[in-house]
Amino acid sequence: MKFKLIIILLCFYCAGTYASNCNNYAGPIAENCESVQRSVQIATGSKDSAYLETVADIAQRENDLKVVPMVTKGSRQNIEYLLWLKGVDLALVRADILKDIFDNPSKYNFPENIADKIYLVANVFSEKIYLITSKPGQDVKKIAILGSEESGSYHTYEFFKNYFSDINIDSTNIEEILNLNNRNTAYSQLQHGEIDAAFFVVDKTVKEIRFELDLYLSVDDYNIVELTPNYPLYPIDQEGDTDLNIRTVDALLVAVYVEDQSRRKNICDFNKRVRSLRNELGFNAEDRKNVLRLNKIECR
Repeated sequence: MKFKLIIILLCFYCAGTYASNCNNYAGPIAENCESVQRSVQIATGSKDSAYLETVADIAQRENDLKVVPMVTKGSRQNIEYLLWLKGVDLALVRADILKDIFDNPSKYNFPENIADKIYLVANVFSEKIYLITSKPGQDVKKIAILGSEESGSYHTYEFFKNYFSDINIDSTNIEEILNLNNRNTAYSQLQHGEIDAAFFVVDKTVKEIRFELDLYLSVDDYNIVELTPNYPLYPIDQEGDTDLNIRTVDALLVAVYVEDQSRRKNICDFNKRVRSLRNELGFNAEDRKNVLRLNKIECR
């Protein structure tokens, strides 16, 4: 994992070096330089995130376009980079966080008109929202949230915590444990009674999560909770691999509007690769509603 992270960071450095060097040339040399350094830089997420994994996968498949994933703290920082860090072309961001940024820009120190600045490029995939509790019926006193306070998972947890009373959980006296790096740590803590519940958002089916849990707990010793309320940003899973109503949230690929035609072409070329990969994953983003009613960057 450390080696992979080093390679990603070196790619980011090299892309910036190519861009700066191209400014030193003119004429045919400059044109040739531009063709060599065609690239997009994308704000993704932490080194263990599905966002970074997805972009890194696309980068390995792409030959004509240099795809440079940036390791970040998550959706909020991705928007900051997109707005204010020179050279960032695209950002992956969770739909619910973007909605909260639009509704409360001053809370995040963003401009009041930020909703006019962000354009939708594509819905990339949906992630499932899980609340796992130990020993069904047991009171939840201590819960682990996979992620930091700046992470998308914590933001989503904060929303659903307001409705824990609907599922007979008293949220007023819960001790929250943050910054867990992986689900296995949470499962182990559930197994040993160190926590009563775990909350995380991940691109995994219920079947896959049950397979992971079976290594630590018997099926009678945990419960996958159906979350409320019925909210447009959190549609129910439609995969049909379970009778549970699992809430989901979309990961969006966004950009700011760019006049430069070459940059827009790079963005659109990356979007084509995203669509190709999305079809392989079986996620038909065309069927997902643009709930936030974002302006779209049109790609021919």
